[in-house]
Amino acid sequence: MVEVIPIMSMASNDIQSFIEYMRAEIRASEKTIDAYGLELNRWEDFLNHEFDISTHQAEKGNVKRFIVWRNKSGISNRSINRSLSALRSYYKWCEKSNRHTNQPVRGIRSLKTAKRL
Repeated sequence: MVEVIPIMSMASNDIQSFIEYMRAEIRASEKTIDAYGLELNRWEDFLNHEFDISTHQAEKGNVKRFIVWRNKSGISNRSINRSLSALRSYYKWCEKSNRHTNQPVRGIRSLKTAKRL
């Protein structure tokens, strides 16, 4: 019997490398690493299912659709902003590490959130 091992896309490999970078280089907390990993995997799944593209091919319009989709799912603005923060960090890292120069999050503002007391 031959075991079929799924091949990760280049983008998935980049996400994994980014997570390792967060852990080793910037020494982010495990909670931050877990949250960013979850958000980046959610982003990648969204792009694959909605547009059949990778994170390398994403455009600003895809990010806007992602925000709308998350909002319609009942996700708070604060959580959506966490997604945007993860995406910004990931794409900046991709550019700095010469993986690709695509910056679909550039120019997209965080959503307004209620002030905490």
